[in-house]
Amino acid sequence: MTNSIVALMNEEFNQSELKQNLFFQLNENIQINSNVIFERPLNSINLNFLGDASLISFNYERAYFFSQNFFIATRIGIGVNTDFRFCIGSCPPQDSYTTIPHGITASIGKERHYFEMGMGGTYINGNEIESYLLYPIIAYRIHPMISKDYNFRIYIQFPIAGEAAGSIVFIPIGLSFGLSF
Repeated sequence: MTNSIVALMNEEFNQSELKQNLFFQLNENIQINSNVIFERPLNSINLNFLGDASLISFNYERAYFFSQNFFIATRIGIGVNTDFRFCIGSCPPQDSYTTIPHGITASIGKERHYFEMGMGGTYINGNEIESYLLYPIIAYRIHPMISKDYNFRIYIQFPIAGEAAGSIVFIPIGLSFGLSF
Protein backbone atom coordinates (compact mmCIF):
# COMPACT_ATOMS: atom_id res chain seq x y z
CA MET A 1 0.00 0.00 0.00
CA THR A 2 2.80 2.43 0.81
CA ASN A 3 4.39 1.68 -2.56
CA SER A 4 1.18 2.65 -4.37
CA ILE A 5 0.88 5.84 -2.29
CA VAL A 6 4.51 6.74 -3.05
CA ALA A 7 3.98 5.98 -6.76
CA LEU A 8 0.81 8.11 -6.78
CA MET A 9 2.62 10.96 -5.02
CA ASN A 10 5.51 10.75 -7.50
CA GLU A 11 3.05 10.81 -10.40
CA GLU A 12 1.25 13.86 -8.94
CA PHE A 13 4.60 15.55 -8.27
CA ASN A 14 5.72 14.90 -11.86
CA GLN A 15 2.44 16.30 -13.23
CA SER A 16 2.76 19.35 -10.99
CA GLU A 17 6.39 19.82 -12.03
CA LEU A 18 5.42 19.43 -15.69
CA LYS A 19 2.66 22.05 -15.32
CA GLN A 20 5.07 24.40 -13.56
CA ASN A 21 7.72 24.00 -16.25
CA LEU A 22 5.14 24.51 -18.97
CA PHE A 23 3.81 27.63 -17.23
CA PHE A 24 7.28 29.14 -16.78
CA GLN A 25 8.27 28.34 -20.37
CA LEU A 26 5.06 29.92 -21.71
CA ASN A 27 5.50 32.94 -19.44
CA GLU A 28 9.11 33.36 -20.59
CA ASN A 29 8.03 33.27 -24.26
CA ILE A 30 5.33 35.87 -23.62
CA GLN A 31 7.82 38.13 -21.85
CA ILE A 32 10.32 37.82 -24.70
CA ASN A 33 7.64 38.69 -27.27
CA SER A 34 6.29 41.51 -25.10
CA ASN A 35 9.75 42.99 -24.69
CA VAL A 36 10.26 43.01 -28.44
CA ILE A 37 6.97 44.87 -28.90
CA PHE A 38 7.25 47.21 -25.94
CA GLU A 39 10.88 48.20 -26.32
CA ARG A 40 9.50 50.74 -28.77
CA PRO A 41 8.54 54.11 -27.31
CA LEU A 42 4.88 54.31 -26.33
CA ASN A 43 4.57 58.03 -25.54
CA SER A 44 5.12 61.12 -27.68
CA ILE A 45 5.01 64.86 -27.27
CA ASN A 46 4.31 66.53 -30.63
CA LEU A 47 4.08 69.97 -32.16
CA ASN A 48 1.53 70.05 -34.99
CA PHE A 49 1.47 72.68 -37.71
CA LEU A 50 -1.86 73.19 -39.47
CA GLY A 51 -4.40 70.35 -39.56
CA ASP A 52 -6.61 69.50 -36.56
CA ALA A 53 -8.52 72.80 -37.11
CA SER A 54 -5.51 74.49 -35.48
CA LEU A 55 -2.78 76.69 -36.84
CA ILE A 56 -0.46 75.19 -34.25
CA SER A 57 -1.09 72.69 -31.45
CA PHE A 58 0.85 70.85 -28.76
CA ASN A 59 -0.19 67.19 -28.35
CA TYR A 60 0.43 64.15 -26.16
CA GLU A 61 0.12 60.75 -27.83
CA ARG A 62 0.06 57.20 -26.45
CA ALA A 63 0.66 54.13 -28.64
CA TYR A 64 -0.70 50.66 -27.85
CA PHE A 65 1.30 48.04 -29.77
CA PHE A 66 -0.39 44.76 -30.63
CA SER A 67 2.51 43.55 -32.78
CA GLN A 68 5.60 45.01 -34.43
CA ASN A 69 3.46 45.87 -37.46
CA PHE A 70 0.26 47.17 -35.84
CA PHE A 71 -0.58 49.69 -33.14
CA ILE A 72 -3.38 52.00 -32.08
CA ALA A 73 -2.59 55.55 -31.00
CA THR A 74 -4.67 58.03 -29.03
CA ARG A 75 -3.86 61.71 -28.80
CA ILE A 76 -5.09 64.90 -27.20
CA GLY A 77 -3.74 68.42 -27.37
CA ILE A 78 -4.33 72.13 -27.14
CA GLY A 79 -3.89 74.65 -29.92
CA VAL A 80 -4.88 78.00 -31.39
CA ASN A 81 -6.59 79.24 -34.52
CA THR A 82 -7.82 82.57 -35.88
CA ASP A 83 -10.46 83.92 -38.25
CA PHE A 84 -9.73 83.80 -41.94
CA ARG A 85 -10.00 87.31 -43.38
CA PHE A 86 -9.19 88.76 -46.73
CA CYS A 87 -9.24 92.54 -46.54
CA ILE A 88 -8.33 95.40 -48.79
CA GLY A 89 -7.16 98.23 -46.62
CA SER A 90 -7.41 97.91 -42.87
CA CYS A 91 -8.96 94.82 -41.30
CA PRO A 92 -10.75 94.57 -37.99
CA PRO A 93 -8.84 92.55 -35.37
CA GLN A 94 -8.99 88.80 -35.84
CA ASP A 95 -10.73 86.63 -33.28
CA SER A 96 -8.60 83.90 -31.70
CA TYR A 97 -9.87 80.45 -30.85
CA THR A 98 -8.64 77.78 -28.47
CA THR A 99 -8.72 74.31 -30.01
CA ILE A 100 -8.64 70.92 -28.33
CA PRO A 101 -7.76 68.34 -30.98
CA HIS A 102 -8.03 64.65 -30.16
CA GLY A 103 -8.19 61.37 -32.06
CA ILE A 104 -7.67 57.66 -32.31
CA THR A 105 -5.87 55.97 -35.18
CA ALA A 106 -4.71 52.52 -36.23
CA SER A 107 -1.28 52.17 -37.85
CA ILE A 108 0.05 49.33 -39.93
CA GLY A 109 3.56 49.10 -41.32
CA LYS A 110 7.12 47.87 -40.93
CA GLU A 111 10.04 49.05 -38.83
CA ARG A 112 9.68 52.87 -38.72
CA HIS A 113 7.19 53.47 -41.56
CA TYR A 114 3.42 53.24 -41.02
CA PHE A 115 0.19 53.97 -42.85
CA GLU A 116 -2.37 55.41 -40.44
CA MET A 117 -6.17 55.73 -40.51
CA GLY A 118 -8.63 56.82 -37.87
CA MET A 119 -11.01 59.46 -36.60
CA GLY A 120 -10.39 62.76 -34.91
CA GLY A 121 -12.25 65.73 -33.62
CA THR A 122 -11.56 69.26 -32.49
CA TYR A 123 -13.47 71.29 -29.94
CA ILE A 124 -13.22 74.98 -30.87
CA ASN A 125 -13.90 77.75 -28.35
CA GLY A 126 -13.66 81.48 -29.03
CA ASN A 127 -15.10 84.80 -27.89
CA GLU A 128 -18.75 83.92 -28.36
CA ILE A 129 -18.53 80.78 -30.46
CA GLU A 130 -18.23 77.11 -29.60
CA SER A 131 -18.21 74.31 -32.15
CA TYR A 132 -16.99 70.79 -32.75
CA LEU A 133 -15.56 69.27 -35.93
CA LEU A 134 -15.34 65.54 -36.63
CA TYR A 135 -13.02 64.25 -39.35
CA PRO A 136 -11.40 61.07 -40.68
CA ILE A 137 -7.60 60.96 -40.59
CA ILE A 138 -5.30 59.45 -43.20
CA ALA A 139 -1.58 59.73 -42.51
CA TYR A 140 1.95 58.57 -43.14
CA ARG A 141 4.03 58.30 -40.00
CA ILE A 142 7.61 57.61 -39.05
CA HIS A 143 7.63 56.04 -35.58
CA PRO A 144 11.03 55.53 -33.92
CA MET A 145 12.39 52.16 -32.89
CA ILE A 146 14.01 53.49 -29.69
CA SER A 147 13.10 55.99 -26.97
CA LYS A 148 14.28 59.59 -27.05
CA ASP A 149 14.09 59.66 -30.84
CA TYR A 150 12.10 61.89 -33.17
CA ASN A 151 8.81 61.08 -34.88
CA PHE A 152 7.06 62.61 -37.87
CA ARG A 153 3.55 62.54 -39.36
CA ILE A 154 1.97 64.10 -42.41
CA TYR A 155 -1.80 63.79 -42.42
CA ILE A 156 -4.95 64.74 -44.29
CA GLN A 157 -8.34 65.46 -42.69
CA PHE A 158 -11.64 66.66 -44.13
CA PRO A 159 -14.48 67.54 -41.74
CA ILE A 160 -17.49 65.26 -42.12
CA ALA A 161 -19.60 66.62 -39.27
CA GLY A 162 -19.87 69.82 -37.31
CA GLU A 163 -19.55 73.42 -38.25
CA ALA A 164 -16.40 75.51 -38.09
CA ALA A 165 -16.53 78.36 -35.59
CA GLY A 166 -16.94 81.62 -37.47
CA SER A 167 -14.68 81.47 -40.47
CA ILE A 168 -11.63 79.84 -38.91
CA VAL A 169 -8.66 78.85 -40.97
CA PHE A 170 -9.08 75.12 -41.66
CA ILE A 171 -6.17 73.60 -43.55
CA PRO A 172 -6.85 69.90 -44.31
CA ILE A 173 -3.14 68.95 -44.38
CA GLY A 174 -1.02 68.91 -41.24
CA LEU A 175 2.54 68.18 -40.19
CA SER A 176 3.58 66.79 -36.82
CA PHE A 177 7.08 66.70 -35.35
CA GLY A 178 7.77 65.23 -31.95
CA LEU A 179 9.86 63.32 -29.47
CA SER A 180 8.97 59.76 -28.49
CA PHE A 181 9.84 58.28 -25.11
